[in-house]
Amino acid sequence: MASLKQILPECFSEGELDIDKLRLVIGQAPNSEDERYAFSWSGRSETFRNIQSSGKGTLIPDKKESVNFENTENIFIEGENLEVLKLLQKSYFGKIKMIYIDPPYNTGKDFIYKDNFHINSKFYTEQTGQSKDGIKLTSNMETSGRFHSDWMSFLYSRLYLARNLLTSDGIIFVSLDDNEVHNMRLIMDEIFGEENYIASLVWEGGRKNDAKFISVSHDYILCYAVDYGLLRENNVTWRLRKDGLDEIYNKVDSLKNNHKNDYKKITEKLRKWYSNLDKKDPAWQHRHYKYVDKHGVFFGGDISWPGGGGPCYEILHPTTKKPVKIPSHGWRYPNKCKMLDEIKKGNILFGDDENSVPCIKRYLHNVEDQVLGSVIYKDRRNARRQLTKIMGADIFDNPKDPDILQNLIRACTASDDIVMDFFAGSGSTAQAVLNQNLEDGQNRKFLCVQIDEITPKGSIARRQGYETISKIAKERLRRVVHGLADKSGVNSNLDLGFKIFKLRKSHYRIWNDYEGSNLKKLQKQMNLFKTPLITGYQEINVIYECIIKEGLSLNSIVKKAFSNPNIVYQIVDKRNFYICLDKNIKMSSIEKLSLSNDDIFICLEAALNDAQKKNISMICKLRTV
Repeated sequence: MASLKQILPECFSEGELDIDKLRLVIGQAPNSEDERYAFSWSGRSETFRNIQSSGKGTLIPDKKESVNFENTENIFIEGENLEVLKLLQKSYFGKIKMIYIDPPYNTGKDFIYKDNFHINSKFYTEQTGQSKDGIKLTSNMETSGRFHSDWMSFLYSRLYLARNLLTSDGIIFVSLDDNEVHNMRLIMDEIFGEENYIASLVWEGGRKNDAKFISVSHDYILCYAVDYGLLRENNVTWRLRKDGLDEIYNKVDSLKNNHKNDYKKITEKLRKWYSNLDKKDPAWQHRHYKYVDKHGVFFGGDISWPGGGGPCYEILHPTTKKPVKIPSHGWRYPNKCKMLDEIKKGNILFGDDENSVPCIKRYLHNVEDQVLGSVIYKDRRNARRQLTKIMGADIFDNPKDPDILQNLIRACTASDDIVMDFFAGSGSTAQAVLNQNLEDGQNRKFLCVQIDEITPKGSIARRQGYETISKIAKERLRRVVHGLADKSGVNSNLDLGFKIFKLRKSHYRIWNDYEGSNLKKLQKQMNLFKTPLITGYQEINVIYECIIKEGLSLNSIVKKAFSNPNIVYQIVDKRNFYICLDKNIKMSSIEKLSLSNDDIFICLEAALNDAQKKNISMICKLRTV
């Protein structure tokens, strides 16, 4: 088998001999009628069954760990992301503008939290119960080779559910490396449609000198739209403000203070300043903007007719009064009157004499924005240094660079948009959202999800007291928020906080499968279901589970409507409801609410008798637990 694999590697898939491929190679091909393009992998059908199963956990708020819980709209969820994505389907369907994820790369080592495709109560106890030691069910160990199928099943289900959450003009970015970029393109083409592929960004992060053959120093960021056609139809453009502009403007202002209106002197000093800049300085790339006049900083652009064949009329030099050289392609302006008008406005730059061709003044302030480039040059060590500075220790390997993410967020989103990352890691995406809001004064929100993954024993993170990756992310965000608070005096409306929710078992009792052979087991389950909610529940947690089931936002306002004769809560969102979890409900409480046909009232099934249920159902939408 080893020899055969060396001779015919194309006949092997995930370490196993593919007999059909072998037959094809040796000439025993199937009939052409049986051939068709197909994208499949081992476990595909199970993946779809897993997608179609409903979420059975819930999300409970943790106000103690949150920052500014009552006023913030940013959300950080601690829990397994597949279950969380299922729970968010109703509440956030079509509401997320941008998703960025940096999923685990398939490097041949352990990388996933293996999905259990046979949904049962034990699975949900493990997944949503968040056991003390965390949930680390690994697969893809190095000894097993690189199993593409496991990785593809892992990502496919999550991306499939994530697409539902995006707006009609939504965008998704996925970071990955060479190991699976080919398979990820196939996954994304199938889920989002190949017609919605926008680009593959290449992030050059610095060479690794330990490579034996070629230093692979880049990663990919795949970009897809929900509806590329809609973006084109709406003339959507993504633009970034060029780096280094403020540095140039500040220098010119300083020179104007020193030299007043002597623009020749100011231009001379500006050129000298450019020549002394380090080539890594962002302002250096704009060094061709080396002239200054009363309108601003500019460079001399081409004044010839595009493509050639333009008009050739006589233009006199303003100083020598002699005809200047005519560009070989003719003048850009169709007639002499238009050209003279541009000269009068001061938009034409002449040389020292008539022997040079004039130029058009291209002002820097008119071209401050630029399109996103497909190649990003940024030392990946920068992200680690940033995080180390924030946390005071080097506690996380390979964090994503918030500066790069901020560029994507700046280009693709605006105020009130939600940015999601369901592989939040150390929290780079959330920080990027906060930084960008501070920069442009807008009000984007983040929704991040991170499993409570255990940090390695003996690691710096563990020694610093961070037992899980989610603890690193939460502490990072606290420190970022507190740091930004000192800089946000000009924008008192900036959202500097985040709500923390944690994935837990549902408060509703879940029916276990009954095979019909053990009557004692059946009776035990029946006795449990005399009460619909688990023992020891907290009302606020049940209320948030109802918020999720009703499809309301996790940012819904929960307030107490009144406390007598029953405790009744009002949940305020675009669609509201009332809830009372008292064991007995007085009709006077119902009358006090003045319910209408559009109102929803939720209570325990046992809290009302049949007559009360009928009466309440006639005046509002009654739902019972």
